[in-house]
Amino acid sequence: MMMFTPDWILFLPTRASEIFDIKLEQESGGNVLRDMLAPLSEETSLVILDCPPTLSRLTEQVLDVADRVYVPVVPTWLAVNSWKQLQLFVKDKKLGPRKLRPFFSMVDRRKNLHKEIVEQGRDVLANNLGVAVPYASVVERMGEEGLPLERLAPGSPAAEVYRQIWAGIRQDLWKRRRV
Repeated sequence: MMMFTPDWILFLPTRASEIFDIKLEQESGGNVLRDMLAPLSEETSLVILDCPPTLSRLTEQVLDVADRVYVPVVPTWLAVNSWKQLQLFVKDKKLGPRKLRPFFSMVDRRKNLHKEIVEQGRDVLANNLGVAVPYASVVERMGEEGLPLERLAPGSPAAEVYRQIWAGIRQDLWKRRRV
């Protein structure tokens, strides 16, 4: 599989997180992730960590070091329940629940449940980005093709939603830097 990565992006595959999670379990003490990321602060203004959807030591350390955590939530009651569990986990560990920024993902407008949950918006997902990524085969193709949606299908409705997500992320991070 060919992976499109611009020269200015350092990309570590998700498989590395599995190895990293094992390493964290063997380490004791402070935040190993913070220590590993510290050298990057000199030349890197943004680090994006794509994490598996689990509550593990890696998750806890990511939640500790992150300025913001963007969480995709499928509009089903099971996924909404998982979102609430994540909120409780963050609150219990005193990791800064305000840094969590959920958004709806894999939204199938043909399903009544999906429509109902998305319409409830902020009542279901407090502090959400106000966007809903549609369920679309072109989104699934990103992984197969190794291309970002902006290169694969820039005119698609899903690409527009991802642009909105990035605009929200820029706004969040800009606001944080000014404060």
